Amino acid sequence: AIFEPGYLPIVLNAENHFYAVDLVKKDKTTNAATSEKLTIENQQLIFSTTKNTEFFEIILDPQAFKTSYSGVFYAQFIACFIAVFASLNFAARTWPNYMPSLAMIGVRTGLALVVLMVLQLAWLSEYDHHPDEKAHIDSLDYFTQYSDFPVIGDGRSMSTYQFPWGISRLDDLGISYFIMGKFKLLLDLFLEDTVFSCRLFNGLLLMLLALGTRKPHFALFLVPLLCLPQTWYLFAYTNRDAFALVIALLLAWQWAEQRSYLQRYLADSKPTGVWYYAIPAGVLLGILSIELTNYLIFILFVGALLIWQGLFETSSPKCFVQKCLIMLCIATAIFGARKALDIQINGWDKQAQKTAFTEAIADEAFKPSVAGTSEGFFSLRLQQKGIPATDLFNSRWDWHTLTFKSFVGTYGNEFAEYSPEWYYNVEKILLLTVLGILGYVVARNASLKYWSLLALTAVFSFGALLIGFLYSWLYDFQPQGRYIFPLIPIIMTFSWKIMPLHTRQTRGLLWTCAVLLLALGAYSFRTVALQYMQIPG
Repeated sequence: AIFEPGYLPIVLNAENHFYAVDLVKKDKTTNAATSEKLTIENQQLIFSTTKNTEFFEIILDPQAFKTSYSGVFYAQFIACFIAVFASLNFAARTWPNYMPSLAMIGVRTGLALVVLMVLQLAWLSEYDHHPDEKAHIDSLDYFTQYSDFPVIGDGRSMSTYQFPWGISRLDDLGISYFIMGKFKLLLDLFLEDTVFSCRLFNGLLLMLLALGTRKPHFALFLVPLLCLPQTWYLFAYTNRDAFALVIALLLAWQWAEQRSYLQRYLADSKPTGVWYYAIPAGVLLGILSIELTNYLIFILFVGALLIWQGLFETSSPKCFVQKCLIMLCIATAIFGARKALDIQINGWDKQAQKTAFTEAIADEAFKPSVAGTSEGFFSLRLQQKGIPATDLFNSRWDWHTLTFKSFVGTYGNEFAEYSPEWYYNVEKILLLTVLGILGYVVARNASLKYWSLLALTAVFSFGALLIGFLYSWLYDFQPQGRYIFPLIPIIMTFSWKIMPLHTRQTRGLLWTCAVLLLALGAYSFRTVALQYMQIPG
């Protein structure tokens, strides 16, 4: 039998689940007949074929096996929400002096639990059982052997060109694979499991974030990270998304926290005073600008926030602008240096070279010349194939549902492991509750300063969603939550900036949501990711 959380057991030898089939096919080259038979004998499912290499697939409709949940089931979660909120409110009134310490203990314990689960999955899960992991490992492996960035189609990097797309991540500007490759080269001196040593870099990033919670404010800032198990999953396998997310979170912290290096630099009355405090934010901004293109929306959000701060929180706009320009110069220098190196290696026509090389090595249905035609793979260039953008929200494509599920808890590569349906329903309710509380807090304050901050956050949040949608519509239909992860630092920055506006009740509601989201995340990660993605036996 097949058991899956949220589904009724699927019993393979049950007659009401299968029927016998007898198929006869002819080999296209030899014209020889091949027979296949699927029967039920003595309550056992029997598959037989006259050709040893044949196989069969059993395709089931998941809707037919979903466990139904009544209103009483969901009422239990409402009761749980009320109980947690009442307990937190009682504790805040009874032991007000101890609550900050208890909150820190809770956050640090939660992060420690997440780190342990992430390392367990990194150690026990199969090779290439995660999204594009082989391509990521091949890319960092290049830098375990070489230190120079390759030209388009370099013979040394051919293994990094992912089939059937015919593209290599090494043709991008990012430096994460270089760093991961050199880190793996060091770990190979001590570890025999090369797959785990590839994954350990992202695990180390998570551990460094956890160590940063020694500062209470940073611990509170990272609370949203505890609420989304999909972000934990990024740190459990080889990819560059975890690196980009950490850079974005650190940049968000530099801007949001009043005592950060960046804010102390911007608050100084002299244009060049403590200029070196601008280096961390400038370096982070520069690295993020070359790493992943979907984080461009967050970079633009940071720029908009600097304008907002200059309008509402600065007494000397001229000095503020000068300081911003110094920070931007640092970021531009990093981007410019990497871009100049890339031009030196590949020339000015790099995009044309990439397209030509992809055309030469990609599978027939994935070649750029046919991708947007009826001969192209069905999910490529949907806009060119005449599919309206609105169709991506219908039942055939269901972009919004699949993206949301992989934003809050879907694991695996081609055969994704989903959490139960009730999990996604409760996640949706809790996340909408969080957004509603944040909106209410700003509406209750009703000042132009915070209304404009809310407007900026809404616009750039929509922009993050739009980038993920356009990727699926214009390029390749891949409704993956990680493509809209720039939403996370955007919302975290906004949440931190409006922290002074909260009342005890709204803080209590947010903490209640955080506690329940952490519990749900731990359930999803433990019951689905760890249970179904470990190496058998």
